[in-house]
Amino acid sequence: MYRATLDPTIVLTSDGRSVPMDPTNPEWRRCLKWLAAGNTLAPAESLEESKARRRGAIEQQAAAQVKTILEVKRAAFMAFDFVRAIVALDKKAEGETLTAGEDNLLTKIRTKQSEIDAVRQSVVAAFQAINAATTPAEVAAVTL
Repeated sequence: MYRATLDPTIVLTSDGRSVPMDPTNPEWRRCLKWLAAGNTLAPAESLEESKARRRGAIEQQAAAQVKTILEVKRAAFMAFDFVRAIVALDKKAEGETLTAGEDNLLTKIRTKQSEIDAVRQSVVAAFQAINAATTPAEVAAVTL
């Protein structure tokens, strides 16, 4: 199945891949055969549908990135490191000097939080770009 787009030179496959109307493109030739067999293109999605689909894709990308970061963060907190982090935080709260290892452990934890914050900021920027888009091509160009 193929879907029309608001760009008259491109159709979409059922899995969302763009197919330029280029006679040298094998997928376009398959689309022409499919149309010749009496099939019709599904109507183009609206700009709002395009934006919603792109938001969903970006949310999935962000979730995968955050999941990876959290898996690393969980590993950093395992067993002894977790206890060491609590001790280091207590020492820091008491105004004591941290060892290099304790300081490195706390830095590692803060770095992972910074990575999560960066993903969050990327998602916000991507959603703003999607909301500002006026054509499906602009929506499709938004990346995380």
